[in-house]
Order: sequence, then structure tokens, then C-alpha cells
Amino acid sequence: MFTTAGLSFLAGAQTVARVRDIGSGLLSDAPGDQLATLDGHAGPVSSVAFSPGGGTLATATENGTVQLWDMRSSALVKTLKGLTGIVDSVAFSPSPHILAAGGRDGTVLLWNLARHTGLGAALKADAGSVYSVSFSPNGRELAAASANGTVALWDVRHHTRLGTLNNHAGAISSVAFRPHGSALAAADINGTIVLWDLHSRQRLGKPLATHHLVSSVEFSPNGRTLAAGNGDNGTLTLWNVQTHHLSATLHTGDRGPVNSVAFSPQGHTLATGGENGTVQLWDARSHALLETLSTGPGQVFSVAFSPDGGFLAAAGFTGTISVWQEGVLWRN
Repeated sequence: MFTTAGLSFLAGAQTVARVRDIGSGLLSDAPGDQLATLDGHAGPVSSVAFSPGGGTLATATENGTVQLWDMRSSALVKTLKGLTGIVDSVAFSPSPHILAAGGRDGTVLLWNLARHTGLGAALKADAGSVYSVSFSPNGRELAAASANGTVALWDVRHHTRLGTLNNHAGAISSVAFRPHGSALAAADINGTIVLWDLHSRQRLGKPLATHHLVSSVEFSPNGRTLAAGNGDNGTLTLWNVQTHHLSATLHTGDRGPVNSVAFSPQGHTLATGGENGTVQLWDARSHALLETLSTGPGQVFSVAFSPDGGFLAAAGFTGTISVWQEGVLWRN
């Protein structure tokens, strides 16, 4: 078993994908908590991402495939292939028809979802696995984080390498673009988060030192706060992006990893997924714990809000995908 970027995989796990609803009904009118069971994954689900319109959910797993689900009908729309082994990260471009996936084979694949076809040749990392991919706010650039401590920057349209950020001492577990700006956050397994200026390719101020393996980073929608899920002590740290000072440390009550973090689109709520099969919802201002949602046994590897904030998806080791609806649980 290899653990990095908040992911721990065991071969041969039996999986299903379960879609849940709390509220007025999603995907079907079936009674009860479980509305549908979607079969199709051959291993733990490592990453989930909503399309810009929210109508499609992309899920990635350890067998090298990415699956696309229609959120209205619960139908499996397409299985995308091409990567070898575990797919660690999927991301949609702000342009609605492009999806990126990075995996342990050291490549990033792009798909044109309007045609369900590959978009150009595979993008090759310098060395080692690709643990995280992220599109710039305008969709023109793609960042890919690698096991060798580098971040590759690509021109999405022309498939050309724009540059490499390589001032990290350990494998980079997560990358995120700052909204409405030209900065990128890159977190490594040694607990260091570096903010990069994408024009100069230089560091922006001093690194953020968490002193813990960082599994996931995400900017708040206004770009003022960076959330970091710590992979070895059950905490979530919030950082002031301008001052590089630690603003708050949230304790999940579990000593295991916080594998994934996600802000709701308006920034009012923060979701975390972790060790004990739960998703926790936090008030982003008061830092109060709002709700704890259960996904069943096994770690939660990935959480994501839909672009309108109406739904929250979570997936993990058991292969279940749970979806909750906005309302009494959180504010967008």
C-alpha cells in the first residue's frame, strides 16, 4: 500500500456508487435515503468533480478509468480510458467541454466531452506520478503536480509546456489556482505550501509551514483564504493569503488524515472528507462545525460542491458516491 495525497488504496476492493439525497429529491423519487445504486467502479474512488453546469459528475478510480454520470438521470454516460493504473485527480475546465485526469503513470489526459474523445496527445510529467491537476480560472492553463516535487504548467489549447515550478523538496500532493488572479498554491508531503506567481515563476512570500503532510489545498472563492487539509493529524488549517499567517486550525476530532477540502461557491461553508467515513461541514467565518455526514465505512478521499452550491458529492475507499442537497445542511 502506498499513501500520498490523502489516498490509500488496496487492490481488489468491491465497490458500488451510491447516490443519496437530503431534501426535495435528486435523481429519482424513490423513498428513503438511498435513491440509486450505480455500478461501474472497479476500485476505490479517488477524485470527484462537477462540470461547470453541474449536470455531470466525473469520478476517477484505481483501474485507470474516469466515469461520467448524468446527475439528472443517475445514468452512467461514458467511461473514459487511456491512463494506466490509479487515476488520482480529475478536474473540469471552466470551458464546459474539457476534462483533465492525472495518474500514477505520470501522464495527464485531456478529453473533449462534447465528443467524448481525447484532446491531443498525453501530457507527460517529468518523472513519477501525477497526484493533482487544476485548471486556471480562464481555462487556458493546466497545472499538474508530480511525485518528483515539480509542477508542470501547460497551455491547454496548444498542448505546449509553459514552464516548471520546481522549488519543492518532496512530492507535491495538491495544487490549486487562486480565483481571479495569477497565483498557484502547491502543497507537498513535507508540510510546505508554496504560493507561486505565474508570471514571474517566483515564490510569493515565504512558504506556509504546516509541519504536517498536506493532502489537499483550496482557495476560498474570494481568494483571500487558503484551506489546507493535513494528512496526518486530523486538522484543517486556514491561511491568510496576503499575510501568509495562520488564521485558524480546525480539529476534526479524528487523528487520521483530512484527505480533501472544498469551499461552497459563495464561500460560506467548507467541507472536509477524512479518515472515518464522514464529511464535516464548517462555517467558514465562525469556524464552527455545522454538521457531520456519514458516507459509511472507509476513508473519504474527495469532496466537491456543484458550481451552484446546490449539491455536495463525496467518495472514497468503499467506492460509494454520496450526494447531498443544499438546505438545512449548509449555506452556499
